[in-house]
Amino acid sequence: MKLRLSGYRSMDDEVEDFINLENLNIEVDGDGMIVLHSFLGNAIRDLDQLGTQFSHLHLQDHCDAWQEGIPDIIIHTGKM
Repeated sequence: MKLRLSGYRSMDDEVEDFINLENLNIEVDGDGMIVLHSFLGNAIRDLDQLGTQFSHLHLQDHCDAWQEGIPDIIIHTGKM
């Protein structure tokens, strides 16, 4: 699976933990697109079902093909 993420930092970013991106570029092969599509769809459903138990899910925890060197994608509800 090939997955690479890049983006430009937003000029109005004042967040210390995360940076706000002006845009996000995703470079992915066919297998990666299938994995990404499945993860995004399932993450939305899973977070909705989990309610307040979890505020985020990691791609690396839900993808058998994930390995070191592949970016982790975190889907976050914005609730802490």
